[in-house]
Amino acid sequence: MSADDISSDVIIRSARQDDIPGIYCLVEEAQFFTSKETLSAIMEYVGEENFIVAEHFGQLIGCRVAVLLNESTAFVGYFIVTKKYRGTKVAKRIARRILDIVGERNLLLWSVVERVQTNMKLGMKLASGNFKSIMVCTGKIDISKLRTGEVSDDASDPPIKILQKTDVDFESLFAYDTSIHGIPRKKCLEIWLTKPTCTTLVAVADDGAVKGYGVIQDAPHYFSLAPLYAESSAAMMSLLKALLETIPEGAEVEFFENPACSIAAKVLQDNKNSLTQLSEMKLMFSKENVVMPDPERVFGVAHPILPV
Repeated sequence: MSADDISSDVIIRSARQDDIPGIYCLVEEAQFFTSKETLSAIMEYVGEENFIVAEHFGQLIGCRVAVLLNESTAFVGYFIVTKKYRGTKVAKRIARRILDIVGERNLLLWSVVERVQTNMKLGMKLASGNFKSIMVCTGKIDISKLRTGEVSDDASDPPIKILQKTDVDFESLFAYDTSIHGIPRKKCLEIWLTKPTCTTLVAVADDGAVKGYGVIQDAPHYFSLAPLYAESSAAMMSLLKALLETIPEGAEVEFFENPACSIAAKVLQDNKNSLTQLSEMKLMFSKENVVMPDPERVFGVAHPILPV
């Protein structure tokens, strides 16, 4: 059967929550390790109409997600077509549907290194400046090596305490997240921080000002540490230590490291025998480059379907 014949039998449609098991099989095959819980949260956030799947006689064979951040910016991710159907024009049909959703917005994506050249041929450009790549890292972090007193901070930095998210005003947390992400994402934050197995901890100054937050949750292969943001290296180390203390001792974690963050680099160096950088992803854009105000505040991003 020709590629055209196969493609003509494929239905490109909006996803539904009951598609999550099939989508999970796709991401497992592509080794984009995540949980069904996270996939469900992403679908709830972006809307079923922006989570596109390809179906062939009842079997899900491909997917892609469009995140409409605002009227001028969109992010895409999870571009997967199962091996059997590659080269059958299914990918082109999924891509066309996503582009119709994105419209004239500036399109952003995290690209695996192997697809950078292909994406450039399609008009995408590599980001430049202080925020242009993330590293997918997995392994064990030795809590005893997270010595907050040894990191160098400005003496004027106020002391912080680590609180549960339920003890922090959500609007303050939302304002802090916006200072990191740049584009307000209240719905995303509300959904992301209330996933059933996630723990969210917040670094707070004595005056109640939010100085960082981090999320860790259970997942099939590793505990997912995503995101982790902080205003100071001491706050970042304190948050990281507190988050790791909520999971079983010696458990493996996965996170999307920001190489521009010196604390992330230190943690990787201090745990070089137990932490591995599995792969690199490059930030690409269609119209406008993305510049982060201060990459030192980002240890790891929330997810590769989001800029930060």
